[in-house]
Amino acid sequence: MPLASRQSSHRTNRLLAALPRQDFAQLAPHLERVELKKGIVLYETHESMPFVYFPHEAIVSLMTDLPDGRTVEMAVLGSEAMVGSASTLVTRQSLGHHVVHIAGLASRIDTAVLHRAFEDRPTLRKLFLRSDEALLPQALQTMACKIVHSVEARCCRWILTMRDRAS
Repeated sequence: MPLASRQSSHRTNRLLAALPRQDFAQLAPHLERVELKKGIVLYETHESMPFVYFPHEAIVSLMTDLPDGRTVEMAVLGSEAMVGSASTLVTRQSLGHHVVHIAGLASRIDTAVLHRAFEDRPTLRKLFLRSDEALLPQALQTMACKIVHSVEARCCRWILTMRDRAS
């Protein structure tokens, strides 16, 4: 096992780190550390999502395909987030395709296990739903910026977002 894998804790993900001890204890036996390689697509649009990912240092973009063939980034997810939460709780299908932009470790958990934990642990559910709620205005702001700002301004915003996610 690589040194980074041995030294990385599931709680490197800030969302998992924010969980109360009892909530984390329910998830911990089901969490698995995985390495996400740059460029891989975790999920395609409408694909079934058997796992939810909690990036450590990896950065994943949620992308959507437009009818004219262009692709637009809707959200950038790093160690502050989880990949696939809203989708897995309702439809269990991906809302877009998830692409790894910066390689690194992540923790993952089976969607069904996380769904049961949401039902059993109200504080866990509340924290994860708040995380999704915080992501929505960011995604909407990103979409608005793509409409009204210059390419240079959008590039600057993207670089700063990636730098922020990469710590």
